[in-house]
Amino acid sequence: MDIPATQTGTLPAPKPAAKDGSATRIGADFDTFLTMLTTQMKNQDPLNPVESSDFAVQLATFSGVEQQVQTNDLLRAMGAAGAMGGLSQFAGWVGMDVRSTAPVQANGNPVELHYQLPLGAVASELVLRDGSGLEVRRITVTGPGPMVWDGTGASGLPLPAGEYDASLESRDAAGTVTTDAVSSYGRVAELRAEPDGAVVVLDTGARVPVSEITALRATR
Repeated sequence: MDIPATQTGTLPAPKPAAKDGSATRIGADFDTFLTMLTTQMKNQDPLNPVESSDFAVQLATFSGVEQQVQTNDLLRAMGAAGAMGGLSQFAGWVGMDVRSTAPVQANGNPVELHYQLPLGAVASELVLRDGSGLEVRRITVTGPGPMVWDGTGASGLPLPAGEYDASLESRDAAGTVTTDAVSSYGRVAELRAEPDGAVVVLDTGARVPVSEITALRATR
């Protein structure tokens, strides 16, 4: 491709190569850049030649872009390797039960609910809601947890299988109501390395960051 004569002889800086196959694309782009630069030199105005410093700037610009793309590729590779290496310390968790505030799974089996009564509480109740936020059960508690929920609703009949959110509502002497999280155990089916850190995937499909796991035990 012929490039018309120019007064300044300055070409725009090449665009950074795409992330995928960047090494191959950089090589192809560099060959194209050299071809364009050579053509530019051949077609420059003899009465107003391009300063050699302009060519140096163009080469330096392309070199800088090339170096940055290669650095980014290296950092991504190092990050992926580091994330997978970090998972190794949790490998033994797969198949075990972990405690978290993930939704409770009702499947016909009793569920152990863990909670801590707040200081100053004069009355506390465990509240269970379905996926739409509808309250399906409210249970008065008089002492520290855990407490076993049999999976039934307010009518005493078993609730449909699925996920339910559990919380602890407490009232103090002044009538102020507070809501605290309730946790339960779930079995670990998978571990994943994600941008924000290691994540546990329970057999229910719930995803829980490792940092939010509060207890670990052998499967019962």
